[in-house]
Amino acid sequence: MCGILGYIGKNIPENLPLNLLKHRGPDANGVWTNYKNCILGHTRLSIIDLSSRSNQPMSDKSGRYTMVYNGEIYNYIELSKLYLNDVRLKTTSDTEVLLQLWLKLGDKCIKLLRGMFAFSIWDEKLQQLHLVRDRLGQKPLLYYLKNNNISFSSELNALSQMHGNFNLSPQAIDLFLGNQFIPTPNTIYGDVHKLPPGTYAIWEKGKLKINTYYRLRFDHNLNNKLTESNATDKLEKIITESIKLRLRSDVPVGCLLSGGVDSSLVTAIASKVSSTRLKTYSIGFDESEFNEFKFARVVAKKYDTDHTECTFNENDAIDLLNASVEQYGEPFGDKSSLASLLVCSIARKDVPVVLSGDGGDELLAGYTKYRLDNRHRLLSLLPIHSNKYHQMANSLQSSIVSKYFRPNGFIAKSLQYLEPLSGVTRFNEFFTPYHMHQLYNKDFLDEIILVRRQHISQLINEVSPENHILNKMLFFDYKNYFSDDLLVKMDIASMAYGLEVRSPLLDSSLMEYAASLPLKFKQNAGTGKYLLKKLAASYLPSDLLYRPKQGFAIPVSKWLKGKLREPLEDLLFSENYHIWKYLNRNAVVEMYARGNGITSNSSRFWVILILALWLQQESKYK
Repeated sequence: MCGILGYIGKNIPENLPLNLLKHRGPDANGVWTNYKNCILGHTRLSIIDLSSRSNQPMSDKSGRYTMVYNGEIYNYIELSKLYLNDVRLKTTSDTEVLLQLWLKLGDKCIKLLRGMFAFSIWDEKLQQLHLVRDRLGQKPLLYYLKNNNISFSSELNALSQMHGNFNLSPQAIDLFLGNQFIPTPNTIYGDVHKLPPGTYAIWEKGKLKINTYYRLRFDHNLNNKLTESNATDKLEKIITESIKLRLRSDVPVGCLLSGGVDSSLVTAIASKVSSTRLKTYSIGFDESEFNEFKFARVVAKKYDTDHTECTFNENDAIDLLNASVEQYGEPFGDKSSLASLLVCSIARKDVPVVLSGDGGDELLAGYTKYRLDNRHRLLSLLPIHSNKYHQMANSLQSSIVSKYFRPNGFIAKSLQYLEPLSGVTRFNEFFTPYHMHQLYNKDFLDEIILVRRQHISQLINEVSPENHILNKMLFFDYKNYFSDDLLVKMDIASMAYGLEVRSPLLDSSLMEYAASLPLKFKQNAGTGKYLLKKLAASYLPSDLLYRPKQGFAIPVSKWLKGKLREPLEDLLFSENYHIWKYLNRNAVVEMYARGNGITSNSSRFWVILILALWLQQESKYK
């Protein structure tokens, strides 16, 4: 895993701020430039072929192509045997295989890659820059266009350092308050964009063209003849192969073991196929309702792993809060990011690579919000379940209903029963349109209200109208929460310590198989991840599999009343924070002063606190 950075155009800088990406690649760094209009930089975390011959930037022998690359191509050995038998490779790295595949196949090689990656290739002959991002968006890639020049980076902080001040985007601030993250292609800065997952871009003569090469399709009719037994066997085969590929490494590999079904299954299979004893890492809490240590211990004992536990408490939250705000580069409000940072820091003391269980809930409808009762199932057969109806229901909830009625009130809930996808789009846990009208300053509200509706409408329009409502919900989250929250959280948290996290359940072959499964294998008799749990039953005890879903969360409501109360009240009772340009301080303080203000609004207070701290940090650099 690595950090990449580059600039193409007039007046190229003499140096690149690679020091701001050193945490992503602590083992080596390098710069290549043609001294005319292109400079590329790279920081390396050495995982495959640890020798200096695999350092980057890497050029082909003719000097026409130069590449900087962040990620892992897990099937690089197979691709080398298939396409590069006539090439004498100088390294044993996936980096050189990727470069040689580009020489031989051009951008057609992208669809062959099985892995997580973000890379750029400069073509000196054609004066073209190619930017490529993996199918699901596991690896970040941001770019900035100005005056026919382009710069790109793995992280926002490096781009900010290169160019000085960017303009904040009020629209992005609203999207953050609604989502707890800023969705692609937006960033907190209006002129900086995220390259979408599954796309590649070509920059030439000052123009950038973005092409889509991949889109995950949810179609439950493709495998509707599969028996449960056959479907389970195939699932096991794909997961096992995915784990074997991700155990390829020239350095030790461990596992993040939360105690949930997904990470436990990955740990179980990895332990069976690994040639060495695995190290596993768990994080827990003093609060018993959030602690999964006992389940992780069962798995660690059963599979004889070298197990390490770390308890995350309020003091850790205080210590990590400001560091987290700075590390993510833009406002990012997923509360579990703090716990992710801590467990990654612990694991990195022993190993540079770990496997994780990320993706299981998104694969097969594991979250509670996907539970559709009989009313939803019957209504999904009616013609009102069209994209046009989604737009109408969402528009209604976003205007009169949401402005005057609380989001958990009777009218709002009734509309969600009629159209659950509309409920998913309404940012239920954070700032709904109701809260916008209650808490936003009028000028801010007037500036952003249409932008949010357009964002939601665009996402809904991408959902296939023929699909069942459950698949529509899965697709919506795949395009939104999955790539811009879950994957961002783990990439930044792990790379902050130079730790590579590999996620077998996010293998593209597995994602495609899961997306195509009949609905009964995703959700059955009120059980989510039905098929995955059937498979896991042969590896894990039943009390781990069928207990109530816990999720990877932290006790924010309690902590905001405890040691996090001081930074929150410092914000609320001071007029000096930049956030009050956007929010009505009196209205926010009034919400806080209510009897159950923190308890019922802890998620909203959390994103307010994160945004306020980020804005304060950002203002210091201006």
